[in-house]
Amino acid sequence: MASPYENAALLRAFDGVLRPGGLALTRGLIDACGLAPGSRALDVGCGAGRGARLLQERGYRAVGMDVSSALLGEARRYAAGGVPPDPPSARPLLVRPLLVRADAAGFLPFRDQAFDAVFSECVLSLLPDPAGALAECRRVLRPGGRLALSDVYFKGGAAGPPAAPGGTAGLRTALERAGFVVQGEEDHSRALGEFAARLIWETGSTDALRDLLCGCGGAKAPAGGGPSGGMGGGRRPQMGYVAIVAVKGL
Repeated sequence: MASPYENAALLRAFDGVLRPGGLALTRGLIDACGLAPGSRALDVGCGAGRGARLLQERGYRAVGMDVSSALLGEARRYAAGGVPPDPPSARPLLVRPLLVRADAAGFLPFRDQAFDAVFSECVLSLLPDPAGALAECRRVLRPGGRLALSDVYFKGGAAGPPAAPGGTAGLRTALERAGFVVQGEEDHSRALGEFAARLIWETGSTDALRDLLCGCGGAKAPAGGGPSGGMGGGRRPQMGYVAIVAVKGL
């Protein structure tokens, strides 16, 4: 069965970025990392490759990794096509990001300390072993390297994804246990709400939202449904979205 992230209609509707905040949030994470020109950056779960291309356009040596051969094919077409650079004043993309097929849930096929930054956007909560995934991210980062992630969390004590039991505090604890020092955190729950509303508008149902955010073995939706807890039932919101930048500790 194909992943909902491979849905061609949704990829077109969201310009290949099926996550809350889109590339605007990715730009913010890149800026927050403060990377030097030429830094090596890994985009774990790169999907259709928009984030990896953005990293390359910003002057970094980007590697995009995803388990889906279909999405990597889309990423290669995107990198090879005549898509305007971001920002529009940027020079044409002469060197494309390297794209690698591998599963973020397992061993990352890179040597120790290979990267200056690892990006993980709306990925960690979908994995069966987030602690193992964080350990792998740490392994491939150089000392002092940045981990930039964005992900869902569940509010109000609801049973959430193993990446974030207890909301953002649980996610910070998971990062610290994995050997990271959190440098900054921003809540983007509004972006999650906007993403959910647009997804429902595009598809006419809540099914795609459930499949995208809770369909890959990690997250379990709270009772009542998705980001608003009841999809119109007036209940207090139970899902949020957060962006965090952490540094690999010694």
